[in-house]
Amino acid sequence: MDSLAVSGWLMTAVSLVVAGVQTYRTKRLDKRNREQLTLFIADANYVSFEHELLDELAPKINDPLLQRYLVSLHQRACDLYRGLVDYYLSLEKRFTFEDLRRICQTPLICYKWQEEYWRERLVMRPENRQAPMAKRFLTENSILSLF
Repeated sequence: MDSLAVSGWLMTAVSLVVAGVQTYRTKRLDKRNREQLTLFIADANYVSFEHELLDELAPKINDPLLQRYLVSLHQRACDLYRGLVDYYLSLEKRFTFEDLRRICQTPLICYKWQEEYWRERLVMRPENRQAPMAKRFLTENSILSLF
């Protein structure tokens, strides 16, 4: 075997090792990004509380500017939650109602409106178009039940 053939084989082996390492690093980074995204969704969930709670609090506030601030803050938090959910689902190759059932058991979905939003997104996905609509997974959907 001449040195050109040996160097060709050696370069091929090194290239395959580098490609394998890069693939591993990319998958690890992708997993970390998804973990971060679920933390962001959980944080957005925390600040986007139940709409009924806002309806109950707003009339008790005498200052119209403070009322406006509370309502706009709540709306922005809900928009943030919806945007993060859309981004999360865009990263998933496949997401079914069974996946939604599992997520409803986590702090990512606590309220009826959140489950409804996820459902609206799921029915548009190809893997769920022919699937029957699953029953609601959340039984108690309001933070008001805690008081």
